[in-house]
Amino acid sequence: MNRKFISAVLFIMLAIGGALYTQALAQPRFQEGPTTADGQGQVGPQHRLELMAEVLDLTDDQQAQIKEIFDSEREAMGPYLEQLKQGREAINEAVCNPTFDEVQVRALATRQAEIKVELTVAKARAKNKIFVLLTPEQQEKAKKLRHLLEGHGKRGHHRGF
Repeated sequence: MNRKFISAVLFIMLAIGGALYTQALAQPRFQEGPTTADGQGQVGPQHRLELMAEVLDLTDDQQAQIKEIFDSEREAMGPYLEQLKQGREAINEAVCNPTFDEVQVRALATRQAEIKVELTVAKARAKNKIFVLLTPEQQEKAKKLRHLLEGHGKRGHHRGF
C-alpha cells in the first residue's frame, strides 16, 4: 500500500510539473522582449525604426524602405507564428493525455523546430535587406552598436531590429 501511495503521489507531481512546463512553453515568445526606455510597453518595429533612425542617422528614404521591410516580413512571419501557437497547443494536449505518446510529441517538437528555422531565416533575411540599405559608414556603426539596435529578450534572445 505504501508503495502504491508513493507511486501515485509521484505520478501526480510529475503530471502537474509537466503541465506547468508545457504551460510555460505555450506562452507566446514573440510578445516577450525589451520594453521602451521608460519601461512602458514592448519595443516594436516602430520603436526600433525610430532608434535606428536616430542612432544611424537614416534618411527619410531609408526609413521608408526599412518600414516596408518590417511590414512585409511581419506579414510573411504571421502564418509561422500561428503554426507555432497551434503546435504549442497540440503539445500541451498531448502532455495532458492519460497515455503519453512519445512518437506524437517528437513529431510535434520536430515541426516546431522546423518552424523556428523558417522564422530565424526570415529574420536574418530582413536584417540583411536592412543592412544593405545602409551606407558603408552606417554599416560600420550598426556593427558596433548591434546590441542596441537589436534589443534583448527576457531570456537573452536577440529580438532583431
